[in-house]
Amino acid sequence: MPAIKKLADARDVILHELILHELIGHLSCAVVTVKSVQANNVNNVCSKSEKAHLH
Repeated sequence: MPAIKKLADARDVILHELILHELIGHLSCAVVTVKSVQANNVNNVCSKSEKAHLH
């Protein structure tokens, strides 16, 4: 039965890779979201101060 054991090991490795891939994907999405939120906040602050200067 060593072939079945190898298949099980391969499946575990693939699952592990998939889980890691998912986690990394979610993390990078979160980082992008945070960065875009920060960028939006900076833009809002800039536009507010510009408006204050205009008035």
